[in-house]
Amino acid sequence: MTSTDTNAPRTINQLNEEQQEIEKQIAAFNSHWLNHEHLVSGFAVLVMALIFLGMLIPSLEITVWSLCGIQTVTLAGVMVWRRKIANDLNEQMQSIQQAIKVKKRSRRKK
Repeated sequence: MTSTDTNAPRTINQLNEEQQEIEKQIAAFNSHWLNHEHLVSGFAVLVMALIFLGMLIPSLEITVWSLCGIQTVTLAGVMVWRRKIANDLNEQMQSIQQAIKVKKRSRRKK
């Protein structure tokens, strides 16, 4: 359980550490997915190849269309999952940045 999960007041140093940790997570996430961008192109090429195969061999047409559908649904699921993870990381970063701003304002008022 991280300190972001508790209601205890956090110091500016704790908030900065949490921000750095989230920045590392975002960088790792972006690095991983940017290195795998070719997967989307690979899915598209595979679907096109299956469609072409289905046109060449009519007896495989139903099977090929089924495989295309499965691949498309899988890719869509991965993209939705990726967007959810990215949104969660962005929300965490925004909440930490907001907490840092509030903490700095409260310091100035004292």
